[in-house]
Amino acid sequence: MKKAIAVTAAVFLVSSVLTVVFAVALGASGIRSLFDGRAEAYIDRVIDRAEQLDDKFDDLDDKIDDKFHSDFDFDDDFSLTLSKHDELEANKESVALGFDAAEITVVRSDGGSLSVDLNEYSAEGSGEHFQIQKNVNGYDFYIKKLDDGGEAKVTVSVPESVKNIKIDVDAGDAEIKDIAAESLVVEMQTGETELERVKANDCKINAQTGKIKIDALCEFKRFEANGDTGKISYELAQGGNIKVSYSANLGSVSAQDGLSGFVAYDENGKRTGALAKSGRLESENADQNACEIILTVGTGSIEFENEIG
Repeated sequence: MKKAIAVTAAVFLVSSVLTVVFAVALGASGIRSLFDGRAEAYIDRVIDRAEQLDDKFDDLDDKIDDKFHSDFDFDDDFSLTLSKHDELEANKESVALGFDAAEITVVRSDGGSLSVDLNEYSAEGSGEHFQIQKNVNGYDFYIKKLDDGGEAKVTVSVPESVKNIKIDVDAGDAEIKDIAAESLVVEMQTGETELERVKANDCKINAQTGKIKIDALCEFKRFEANGDTGKISYELAQGGNIKVSYSANLGSVSAQDGLSGFVAYDENGKRTGALAKSGRLESENADQNACEIILTVGTGSIEFENEIG
């Protein structure tokens, strides 16, 4: 938890500093130049400075990339001290899950019940540090952290009858896999969200700070991911039918394994051979039935991974 807070503070500080430095790069003399015919030279200078700062941020992004997934490396002195199980009969199509802080896995259940399995890790004899709460504040299940004396790993099993899933996480790593739903919404404050083999007509992930990772076996009709600070990693499936709109305000956009099988366009709709900071990326065979994908990052990066490269 302390690592998560530290990383959040560090990224926020760096993004703030970069914004201030960018303004200073123009300075009073630059402002005066707008009125004495030397604006073009100063604009070129500011653009060069901005590109230098962008390169520095890319270096920072590489350094912090792995830290979002290390927040819950449990203390060496902690051991499994308590296990809990609870369940609800899933007689409705919509389910809401909430978490204070935990390492979370959400999977499809073979049975008809919505169930939670919680394992607490702490020092021996330190008592209870988490509670499983039911039907509280609009959540079917809420995992409440009572104090800082322990960590938790939580597995939630969702039956097939549930069609709409809402997940709220204050701090943690959330892995969602083998889920089929009409809609899936994830609200992440700090941490990593990873989707594996998820099928949904409509899926939306909002993350204030952290990493969003989508594998090539996920299938959507519409997918949207928004990150205030962090990284979005999207694995592209060859032979798919997708249209991606993407934008990185302060940061970078890249294709790790090239763009084979895909066509890139800039923000003006012009076909290009490379990715810009904002634009479109489409399957070569994209048609009117293509999955609509929207990826937006405020401070950070967007990375496309080509399934076969």
